[in-house]
Amino acid sequence: MNITVNKNKFLLYLHLLCLLFFFIKEILLAEHLTPLSIFCFIIYLTMIILPAVFNSLAAKLIVHIALLPGMGYASIYIPAILLLLPLHITRILSLFSLSIIIEPVFYLPPVFFTTGENTLFYLLFSLIIYLVYRTLYGYDRRAEARERTIDRLESNNQYLSRKISRLEELDNEKELLIKLEERNRIAQKLHDELGHTITGSIVQLEAVNTIIRDEPEKAEKMIATISSVLNNGMNSIRQGLKSLKPESGQIGIQQVKQMLGGFEKNTGIRSHLKTGGSIFIISPDIWRIIVMNLKEALTNVLKHSRATDIFVEINVFNKIIKAGMKDNGQGMKNIRPGMGLTGIEERTKAVGGTLILDGLDGFAMIMLFKKGDEHANPGFNSR
Repeated sequence: MNITVNKNKFLLYLHLLCLLFFFIKEILLAEHLTPLSIFCFIIYLTMIILPAVFNSLAAKLIVHIALLPGMGYASIYIPAILLLLPLHITRILSLFSLSIIIEPVFYLPPVFFTTGENTLFYLLFSLIIYLVYRTLYGYDRRAEARERTIDRLESNNQYLSRKISRLEELDNEKELLIKLEERNRIAQKLHDELGHTITGSIVQLEAVNTIIRDEPEKAEKMIATISSVLNNGMNSIRQGLKSLKPESGQIGIQQVKQMLGGFEKNTGIRSHLKTGGSIFIISPDIWRIIVMNLKEALTNVLKHSRATDIFVEINVFNKIIKAGMKDNGQGMKNIRPGMGLTGIEERTKAVGGTLILDGLDGFAMIMLFKKGDEHANPGFNSR
């Protein structure tokens, strides 16, 4: 809502109300009203309303200035109209931005044209009108400042949204480029190592097919050579693929980081990850349980905890692997396992682990696994 429009409307309505009051006062006090006095009232009423019709500042100012002689003429028949000068002056001042020290000066000249109690009434009425105007003016300035701040914040928000979208696009493009480069490198490696080996072996097999009847011993030696070459090629491919394949620990910790990052982005709950020991020796089965249980625990935090921070720790000690999560939420004195917590417990026990839950100071979940016992129950249910 524009407070400036409300301020001008308020001044206009007040002007009209005061004019009506003085006119009714004249009706009650006068023995009769002449047609000329009624005509003056109508003319003055029209000229009060006219400035509100124009949008141009110059037009408004011209109408207000033209109203002054009309006011003087109307005051001959309705003397109290001169007491409306404070409102008229205030409406003119509202068109400009003047100093709070200069503005009161404009109310003083009409004092010399009033007499007796009208002078005191004029000064009092001027003071009241000016204080009302200044109050509305202050609201106006603060409202405009708030609107500018809101517009600036919205503009900054849109700019940041565009930057974030662009950065996400660049990240996706970079990720795609890395994948394409990796695929190209693997394809080139397979072509260089496997292509030449198979091509040479095919040529030799064709030669074997030619001499196998006439020179079986030579053909047998060539087959042995071809077999050795193919075995060496296969071993080379296996070694290459093994070097390309990331360790389970690298995959597991990246899954945890990605999950925590997505959770923080979607919910605003800050996440903190800490690791210790050689986490890369953790088996894929254990990593799978850790990731699934953390995901379920994060869902519980979002539903029940009202936390602002979550802390995740994964440590590898001499004989055990410890993975846990804790939040700073409201906690729960009596933890009643539902479907989510029951699933966490079942998955942990399925690989020989132990689950500890604590709700006294926030919600805490600790999973303990023995090294080398992750296949204690190979047929565990990885729900």
